[in-house]
Amino acid sequence: MARGWRGPHNPHQAAAEFAALAKSHRVHTIWGDNYAKEWVAGTYRKLGLEYRKSPLPKSDLYLESLPLFRRGLVRIPNDPVLVRECLLERTTGRSGKDVVAKPRGEASHDDFSNALCGALYVAVKAAAVQPVPIVMPFIATRPRRIPGGSVFAGDGSAPVAAGSPHRPSREEAWWHYVRGDW
Repeated sequence: MARGWRGPHNPHQAAAEFAALAKSHRVHTIWGDNYAKEWVAGTYRKLGLEYRKSPLPKSDLYLESLPLFRRGLVRIPNDPVLVRECLLERTTGRSGKDVVAKPRGEASHDDFSNALCGALYVAVKAAAVQPVPIVMPFIATRPRRIPGGSVFAGDGSAPVAAGSPHRPSREEAWWHYVRGDW
């Protein structure tokens, strides 16, 4: 799905529509660039969503998503605006660093391609995080219920009531006390 607003428009109304769309898909965190500084983050916060600033500039987002496109792992919607905005140009800057941007002299926008590459970056990073397994702790101590013994003094008296079916004796097998399946 590709959605966007072209100007002139009411930015509060656009943010409210995008927030409703995000909530309908159970999305509670919006990622974006540093455009309009705190206005965007504050507006989404008021609408009940968390806004996180992208750790990478758009050129780096494009470079990060390039291998996904080359491997054929990404299919984009057949939206004419999105397809047009994904026609980007890769150049090498004076410092030797690769820069990806819309072609020079092009009067088009790059909002859709920014959103696409930013979403791919977040999805790949989220998939790379390995969940921490929840394991049951193993605590090695002395057994507390030993057949014929006591927890407190070792005098042969068990810490259960007399006549109890769970009262240990010296003649009983010990393994079901350890496993807890008596």
